[in-house]
Amino acid sequence: MKGAAIIAAFAILVGLGIWVIWPSDSVEFHKRQWLAAAGELQGAKPNRSLLGQLRHELSRRLRGRPDFDQVMRRHESALFRLSYLTKHDLFLTNQVLTREFNSNFLVRLQQTFGTNGEAIWGYRSFTNRDGIHATLPAKDRTRWEEVFRECVERYASNLPPSAVQ
Repeated sequence: MKGAAIIAAFAILVGLGIWVIWPSDSVEFHKRQWLAAAGELQGAKPNRSLLGQLRHELSRRLRGRPDFDQVMRRHESALFRLSYLTKHDLFLTNQVLTREFNSNFLVRLQQTFGTNGEAIWGYRSFTNRDGIHATLPAKDRTRWEEVFRECVERYASNLPPSAVQ
């Protein structure tokens, strides 16, 4: 009887160890982990179930305190590998991006796709302000192009970059 209890306890410990050390490789898993790390970077307390909190604490004790920026990059790389995320460049012809474009484009993206607390995407303008480099879900590429073109029509400038603040 005592031997069976020891074997059962050992099996449970081995199972927990595998569960902590061997993470899932699904898009949903990596999205959740990326969003959780982004929240931790911003100081948000993650809303975990009791089982999730146990896994988090056990993992933290085995691996130490994680570098959340590094955690985000690791899960972002996995999302690229799983073809969920893609990189896409959007260009202007004979126009430059203005501050007004950037602020309105950001608001439109947040309204259309959600904030970075809800969705995984980001962009940065090219140095010469003739386009953007975006990281976005592959399924949203066409809609990103539509939102970009709508904002370009309204807010981009035909003046040379040196004349636009």
